[in-house]
Amino acid sequence: KNALDNMNREAAFKTACLEACHNGFVVKDYLNAQAKASVESPAKSARQKKAEEVAAELDHPEIYRRLKAWRDAKVAEMGGPVYRVLALRSIRELSDKLPITPTALKAIKGIGQKKLELFGDELLQIIIDFCEEKDFAGLALNEPEPEEKKPKVNSKLVSFDLWKSGKSITEIAKTRKYAESTIEGHLAHFVSTGEIDIEKLVSPDKVKRISEFFIREKMPLLSEAKAALGDNISYGELKFVLNYLRFKGMVDNS
Repeated sequence: KNALDNMNREAAFKTACLEACHNGFVVKDYLNAQAKASVESPAKSARQKKAEEVAAELDHPEIYRRLKAWRDAKVAEMGGPVYRVLALRSIRELSDKLPITPTALKAIKGIGQKKLELFGDELLQIIIDFCEEKDFAGLALNEPEPEEKKPKVNSKLVSFDLWKSGKSITEIAKTRKYAESTIEGHLAHFVSTGEIDIEKLVSPDKVKRISEFFIREKMPLLSEAKAALGDNISYGELKFVLNYLRFKGMVDNS
């Protein structure tokens, strides 16, 4: 019998609330209908009593009741369990923090992107209306401004600019905390584009000897050139001349 009574009371309660929303959901009308239906019910359920006790413990019980009323109306409209619309713990947090921007609303536990899209506008309007009525500030978190992306540094160009300023390869490597071979690779790139004159990096005699080897052997391998030409020619010099020959089209670019 108790179960049947509870079902009848709940059905009558929901019917009265739905009728109040016949011409659209208005919080005040809904609350009035809810209050009237509660009075007409012979007794309140344990769940209703618990909800009222919770509301009484909050700093803003009125907004808690409005939000819960909205939630109950949504559940009646959409069907399904209440947590799919809004759990009570989320309503409590909303009542406590009073978010008035989408970012602040999304920070509430239980409100993800999907619920923000489905219910965000309605929830914000209820809370904003309440804050205006009571002259409360509300919580206004704004979207963080996107960090300005630093332009990607062209490392080769930095080394090239330092070299043009008069620094040696050793000095550039020390300044940039790179290996000398890395700086040589950077400058070799600009030899291959014709922006650096080969003779500013390698003596004419060495350019001639190294060029003759690469052209004759037709195998631009630095290790073989180093073994053939001896220790008085560095890998860096070989790299510079090889890129120079590629720029001139005198050896294969592979």
